[in-house]
Amino acid sequence: MNSKILKKMNKAFDYLFDALVITDLKGIITDWNKGSETLYGYSKKKRLVDPSICCTCQKILQTSLAK
Repeated sequence: MNSKILKKMNKAFDYLFDALVITDLKGIITDWNKGSETLYGYSKKKRLVDPSICCTCQKILQTSLAK
């Protein structure tokens, strides 16, 4: 894909209202959008940089369902 298409896709990903979480094959979160920031209360930057924040989708979902 060319860089223009990738930029458009990244912009669309970030502006969706739904929470989208991207993980690797082990379930470790590698990216998430603004909808996820709103739902889970952590900015993308803080979530991806700070290992003390839940590191897997399963933990995030368990935390959310407990509220």
